[in-house]
Amino acid sequence: MLNGYAYITLLVNNQDEAIKFYQETLGLELRLDIPFSPEERWVTVAPHGGVYPEISLVKTSSQAQKDAVGKQAGDYTMLVLTTESADQSHKDLTAKGVEMLGEPVNVPWGREFQIKDPYGNVLNILEPAQR
Repeated sequence: MLNGYAYITLLVNNQDEAIKFYQETLGLELRLDIPFSPEERWVTVAPHGGVYPEISLVKTSSQAQKDAVGKQAGDYTMLVLTTESADQSHKDLTAKGVEMLGEPVNVPWGREFQIKDPYGNVLNILEPAQR
């Protein structure tokens, strides 16, 4: 029986650039950076303290993959990351020059706003509602 998931694949053109954004700008932890050929590396990032899931930053190798960068979810949210304070995260990420897609808003599941990563993927930053 399946009991969870381990990796979410995010296609990127440049793994070092992606690491810099996801680690330094968003504050995720670099979990793995393992070369497995001269041209390929297994790179993952994730929030501090957890085990799984991790985001696998996969460098594109085919034209189809290159065409999908920034559009893996179409124009919909690619990934939802959580925060303790949507307002503070919005302020911090704005100061770091992250492309914002609006101000934090209240929704039935919490308080959220959207950003774009360097590749054009829409990311949702969510302060979850109390359950």
